[in-house]
Amino acid sequence: MKIMKQFSIMMAFVLLSFNINYCQEQSPLADPTITLNVDTDNINQQNLDSTCNFGQVDGKSNEDYTTKVDLGDEITWEGKSINGSDKVKIIMIKYESGAEILNNNELTNSLFSRKVNGQAIKGMSGEVMKYSISFKITGNNETFIIDPKIQVN
Repeated sequence: MKIMKQFSIMMAFVLLSFNINYCQEQSPLADPTITLNVDTDNINQQNLDSTCNFGQVDGKSNEDYTTKVDLGDEITWEGKSINGSDKVKIIMIKYESGAEILNNNELTNSLFSRKVNGQAIKGMSGEVMKYSISFKITGNNETFIIDPKIQVN
């Protein structure tokens, strides 16, 4: 009888472990992170399209770059230097035109963060929002602005 009880407990543990792993594998896709890649050694106000990108294919401008989101998604904007040493700090995400998809028309970072977070809470499938990303580079006092889009799936 004792062996049967131990076997039952072991089988329950195995089934529970299987169910937990299965549920984790079936979870929805992670919330989107929008990474702005910046050539911090060569950027200036006149060459933003050639020194900044989101990893899009050649020929697609930053202003035409569109991130698709689902309602309820927590979105994180982060900057990354392709040169390695300089740090890119996202300052603000600001609504420009179109559908108002995000939880606020102006999203800013916290004092010590280099990222900005927001949430897609409004909109219907296919609606597009034009917004701007304001960012700075460590050691450079200039603020740079680019203007991609967000679309609701």
